[in-house]
Amino acid sequence: MNGALGIAVSGMDASATWMDTIASNVANMNDTSALPAGNAPYTGYQPVTVVMAPSASGGVTAQVEPMMPAYSSGYDPSAPLANSQGLVAVPNVDLATAVVSQTMALQSYKANADVFHAAEDMAKVTLDMMA
Repeated sequence: MNGALGIAVSGMDASATWMDTIASNVANMNDTSALPAGNAPYTGYQPVTVVMAPSASGGVTAQVEPMMPAYSSGYDPSAPLANSQGLVAVPNVDLATAVVSQTMALQSYKANADVFHAAEDMAKVTLDMMA
């Protein structure tokens, strides 16, 4: 695979990872758990984010990392794990931010797919000229 194709594929892979993490966060954004007391660890859903970095061979790599802070407190006195004030821990996921991020990830995927197709077309033209 030549440079342009490899770089485009790495971008599509990174964008797909980004979209997967957004989907996971949105699917679990309404999960509730008990608020950690004292030094107890948070036991609810851990939202994640993607950090992209250039790779040494060209292209990009996507690293999934935990989002901090992982939770905020929400009011739900009917929840079985609510404390005496009716508070529970909810994952720190904002739907509006997730929708914008998903749009950006989709556009990134499309741009990399366009690069892939352009490189593929250029390779085909080059091969046709040599034949």
